[in-house]
Parts: sequence; structure tokens; C-alpha cells
Amino acid sequence: MTVTSTISFLGQSLAQSSRLGDLRTTLDDLQRQATSQKKTTTFSGLGSDALSVQRFRTTQSLLQSYLDNIDKVSSRMTLMTNAMQAMSEQVSSLVSAIQLNLQGGQTDMSSINQQAKDSLQMVEDLVNTNLDGHYLFSGSDVTNVPFVDDTTLNANFQNQVTGWLNGSISNAQITANTDAFTTANLGLSSGLITAGTMTARVDQDIDVDYTVKADSAGFQDIIRALTFAANLKYPDPNTDVPTQTNFNDVLSHILTIASNGRSEMDS
Repeated sequence: MTVTSTISFLGQSLAQSSRLGDLRTTLDDLQRQATSQKKTTTFSGLGSDALSVQRFRTTQSLLQSYLDNIDKVSSRMTLMTNAMQAMSEQVSSLVSAIQLNLQGGQTDMSSINQQAKDSLQMVEDLVNTNLDGHYLFSGSDVTNVPFVDDTTLNANFQNQVTGWLNGSISNAQITANTDAFTTANLGLSSGLITAGTMTARVDQDIDVDYTVKADSAGFQDIIRALTFAANLKYPDPNTDVPTQTNFNDVLSHILTIASNGRSEMDS
């Protein structure tokens, strides 16, 4: 007797239906993944990767805070860099004007005075650069203006120039006295002395220090040179004691301070 091995039509239909069902489930899952950008809706669906994903989710907010810090500090540093570049340009203009006058033999102090006054006003504004309520050159003392007193600043230099013109102060004394002016004498906030640094955490155990305070040497020398030039007067040979040589020496000293301030600011 011959035995024929066959599969029932019902069995084939059920197997085919099962495979189609599995295919539909797979297609639905792939479509969901493409739409939601998620591999699975449950951690169990990730298999051995589940623990790594859970760890990542716990640090995601921390990573975002690093990105936010980088964006915030980048904006501040760009603004600070632009401000310092502008200050350097202002003092460069003064340096050029003084050099031109010294080379020419005749000094137009009224022109230098006005240029220095205009530049000083711009520098004072730049020193007080503010972003989102933070004074960028105040160190950690961000809520207080770094430059506070233009009146005192100019009065201090005017007093020195007056004493120099009437002979009560020599060349050596006027340069020494103005060089010794403190941050307060230069119109800067006393809070700068104790203000701390500004740092931003941009990665695990990595802090960026982006502190630039207005009481640093570059800022002080630029303010000192501009204010000195704004208030220096050419001696009247009929009433004043200093000679042309004395005047040129003082002007050369201002030039040196201005050049130093520019170099410090650029660096």
C-alpha cells in the first residue's frame, strides 16, 4: 500500500496567517520606530542596552546644562572680546596722535585733549558692558558697575597737572603720582579688589575661567593714559614753570602708558 505524506490545507492556512501576522507586527513596529525615533517603548525591549540607556537618561539633564553653559559663556566672551578690541583701538588712535605731534615738533594739545576725552568716554562705557543683568568686567561682583566715578577720575589728574604747571610738582613727581593712582583714584569700583573669578562648567570636572576684571593692568593703563592726555595742558611760557622739554617728557610718558595698555589689552 502506498502512503502519501501531505499537509492539510487548514494547517497551511493557519501557518501562513501566523507569518503574515508576524510580518504585520514587524512592519508596525518599524513604522513606529521611524515615526517616533524610538527603538522601543519599554526598557525591556532594549535588551542588554537597557542599563546604558537608563544611565544616559539620568545624565541627560547634566549634559544639557553643560551645553547651556557653553552657549551662555560663548556669548559673554564674544561681547567681552569685542569690547576689549574696541578699547585697544581707542588707545591706538591716541598713540598715533601723540606720536604725530611729537615728531612734528608742535603739539596741538586741544586736539589731543578732545580726542582723549571722547575715547575715555567710550572706554568708560565699554568697561561697563552689561549682558542679561551681568556686568562682564566686574568679576563675580556681576550686579555692580565696574566703572563708577568719572568726576573723581578727571579731578585727580587735573590737580596733578595744575601742580605741575605752577611748579609745585616736578616731572618726576607728576609721573610717579599718576602712576600710583589706585583703582578708586581711577574711578573704578572698590568691589573689584575682592571680586572673585567667573567660571563655567562645560564638562565633567572641566571648568572654564573667563574672568577679565576692569582693575587689571591693561584697563588701568588705558584709563590712566586717556585721562592724563585729556587733562594735560601745554605750558604757557609767560605764566607756567615747565619747559617744552618737560612737556615732551610728560607726553612721552603718556605715550608709554598708552602703548603698555594697548599691549596688555591685546594679549
